[in-house]
Amino acid sequence: MQHIIRTSWFLILLSFIWLGCKNNSHTYRPTTTIIEGQLTSSEVPIIVLSGDGEIKSTIDPSGKFFIQAELKNAGIYSLVVGDQRLHVFIVPGDRISLTADVRNLNHGAQFKGDHANENNYLVEYENLKLKTEPQDFQSFFGQKEEEFMTSVEKRNDEFVSDQQTYQKENGPFDELFAEMISEQIVYDAAIIKMNYPTYYEYLYPGSAIKLSDTYDSFYKTWKWILRIT
Repeated sequence: MQHIIRTSWFLILLSFIWLGCKNNSHTYRPTTTIIEGQLTSSEVPIIVLSGDGEIKSTIDPSGKFFIQAELKNAGIYSLVVGDQRLHVFIVPGDRISLTADVRNLNHGAQFKGDHANENNYLVEYENLKLKTEPQDFQSFFGQKEEEFMTSVEKRNDEFVSDQQTYQKENGPFDELFAEMISEQIVYDAAIIKMNYPTYYEYLYPGSAIKLSDTYDSFYKTWKWILRIT
């Protein structure tokens, strides 16, 4: 039961973050956009670009693929091969090249071309989220409020520090992409904080948790972001 709850929490989290990114999309005139590349270990012959609907393309026997689409929105899209999914930042008119192993798209994927800096960081960011995922459900959600909030903020600080270090080494992000990553961090923390009372009471049946008067202050930032996306 504990494993099911822990898994469902992160499924909800990832879904919510994806919706947040979609709502941030900027509209352009439809412009030819190309995503191409070389994939290894693919057991399916189809790759799908998902975002503004679905655009399917074939993966040839050597692993090469070529997607040409008329896109009008800039934002976070997904490349889907079988049950594997890789997020990719696209601005209409981009030409993006990807090299990856389909067995695990989020490890070792390499981007070249337009917005390669942003997309290579997106791979790093997705891996950092998994790396910083709480390993012990009970010790994380069983903390008292003050310790719990400290743990969440420590995770946030690690995301922010990683972004700053990456940009110092590789150059600044596209302005829209930078906004999206910052908002994802806020969403991530908000979902965790929102689930805290429920999970704490699950771990300690019969103990009605009493939160501080300021606990739900994170909703203000969350709602503000929802208004501007």
